Amino acid sequence: MSLRETINKNPLAAAGITGGLIILAIVIVVWMNSGETGPQDYFSVDDGANFVPDSAMNVPPFSIGGKTANKAYVYTCDGGKTKFVGYLERFTPDAKAKIEAVRKNPDTPVTDDPQINGAQVKLPKTGNDDKNWVKKNSPEGRAITSGVKCPGGAGRLEAVSLE
Repeated sequence: MSLRETINKNPLAAAGITGGLIILAIVIVVWMNSGETGPQDYFSVDDGANFVPDSAMNVPPFSIGGKTANKAYVYTCDGGKTKFVGYLERFTPDAKAKIEAVRKNPDTPVTDDPQINGAQVKLPKTGNDDKNWVKKNSPEGRAITSGVKCPGGAGRLEAVSLE
């Protein structure tokens, strides 16, 4: 007996199997889209007073809820009980455009490394004036990135990651 004849003789069974396959397909699609969201980083929209996780694929500055978000480098000195922003990072408009272009098309020619040459850093809670941002690879930038200390000088400084 052919498959067609079997289906014609057992329409309820055929409908049940078809419905089951559709439900299985829906479950698989939902399961595949619900797990991992990809790598994440911390970002701040209020000059480092607070921070939230978001996709690491975002190139700062970008918008979260209509506010400008910059990458926040988060630390702890008490094993994670309390966390604070050590410094903020963003990219110049030119570097951001280059990074985004390479992410869209990995074959995009780049003559310099925009993640190094276009990165800017600043201390948190110092205001969002452009004058507070310095090149990350400058002496001032290196002093900011390597100068994070525990508040009050107590505890062991640890970077907090979202892994």
